[in-house]
Amino acid sequence: RLTAQQYECHAQRRDTTEFARKSRARIVGLSASPFTDGLANTYTAVVSATTTKELVEQGWLTPLRVFVAQEIDMDGAKKVAGEWCQKDATERGIKITGDVVAEWVKKTHEIFGGPRKTIVFAAGVAHGADLANKFAEAGYNFVSISYNDDDEFKRQAVEDFSRPDTTIHGLIATDILTKGFDVPDVMIGVSARPFSKSFSSHVQQMGRVMRSHPGKDFAVWLDHSGNYLRFRDQWDALYAEGVSELLDGKEKPRKEPTKQEKEKAKCPSCGSLWPGRSDICPHCGHTRVRHNEVIAKAGEVVELDAEKGRFDSEYKRKWYQGMIALLRSRGKNENRAYHLYREKFGVDPRWKKEPGEILPECVGYLQRANIAYRKASRKAA
Repeated sequence: RLTAQQYECHAQRRDTTEFARKSRARIVGLSASPFTDGLANTYTAVVSATTTKELVEQGWLTPLRVFVAQEIDMDGAKKVAGEWCQKDATERGIKITGDVVAEWVKKTHEIFGGPRKTIVFAAGVAHGADLANKFAEAGYNFVSISYNDDDEFKRQAVEDFSRPDTTIHGLIATDILTKGFDVPDVMIGVSARPFSKSFSSHVQQMGRVMRSHPGKDFAVWLDHSGNYLRFRDQWDALYAEGVSELLDGKEKPRKEPTKQEKEKAKCPSCGSLWPGRSDICPHCGHTRVRHNEVIAKAGEVVELDAEKGRFDSEYKRKWYQGMIALLRSRGKNENRAYHLYREKFGVDPRWKKEPGEILPECVGYLQRANIAYRKASRKAA
């Protein structure tokens, strides 16, 4: 029998956690962020009712379009308890303030045709103030708020920003707004506060721009902190599978991606996060040139690719027949599966022309191919 409840249990307050540990009552903690570090010290199990992927597919959350931008260089920075110290993060963040502003101006006009509501997560108070000044010099109204500001000032700034007709283009936050902030028509998030180990803070920040809103098909995430690639494996697992175990407060700093890994992860033309095995950037249509090696093996032609891995015959068959099924389900010409197969694998399909199971890779590949075709048509026109 349930005798007590705690709401938003990831906000771990001393009085409630002490009660939970000492009480003989059975307690259920409710949270949309059960991946928060330290929950295993209070709770014994977790039930993941849904996943972020399911919530996006059902329209409860908005998908992100991620761009890997000029990153704050934290090489050799000091750490306190495994996390980068704010002083070093602030000083280094200020060095790329101009890049942050320039990238925001470029992307907001390129994608939306003009400024849209934005939240910027700054590395420190001085960094936030510097960003506000640089945005003002560029002609945009960004208000910087932090834990140092008066509560009434922060309340008024958030209230003004929440209005549909606000004159504030963006809020710049230092160590606030990661929780309890809900302005669903925010379209852009800028990550400029690098974390070494705080995965939960990274996810909470992204969650501020993933709120659904009428007419909001996606939100843009501009990553200047390096956090998205730093925590990519954890985020991909959380997004698709949910939470399977609670953390005990011993979160370790993440291994830094190499320079080569960072370059491979983004489109060299626009900086968009490169999606899986695709050869085409979903944002600008840039096509990646691959250097493949084809070898013969026991009567079978096998394609080897250092970036994609090896495609065996069974995968190719499933991909081809899955693409046929996808095109048929959308009322499109199934013959296009032949051309898409040749485009992806470099050879003619030798499989029976019949529909199969629609693979997620087929959906993504067709979407990107359509984007590239539309862009090429507009350019030709």
